[in-house]
Amino acid sequence: MKNRDMKKSALQFRNPKIEQISFKVNNNFIEKEKVNIDMSSQISIQKNNEAREAVIKMMLHLGEEGNAPFHMEIVASSDFRWKEDINFDIDNSLKVSGATMLLSYLRPIVANITMQSGLEAFHIPFIDFSELQ
Repeated sequence: MKNRDMKKSALQFRNPKIEQISFKVNNNFIEKEKVNIDMSSQISIQKNNEAREAVIKMMLHLGEEGNAPFHMEIVASSDFRWKEDINFDIDNSLKVSGATMLLSYLRPIVANITMQSGLEAFHIPFIDFSELQ
């Protein structure tokens, strides 16, 4: 394996934080076969072009209430900054890379909460945010 120097991205995030978590186990759920957990998200971006910074907030919904072993809503946010001399579309990068970074921050939290509740740990799959509107 070849050693490679790693170059920081022009887009950076800092201070990711959890703003809200709601989690409920469905004790009436009877698992008959492998269950697909419904997932949806809402993303908001507050951008300041002059300061080259933005705040991205993600609300993640997991499990349809009553039809899944659990229902969870979790809200996370983070500050993002970018360099002045970027050579990419910052709006698209904030939307795609920002959502991807926030979701990767939430992934172990969701797995830990579901596991600690006595359920099988739920591992959020990789999500393609490139087609977000």
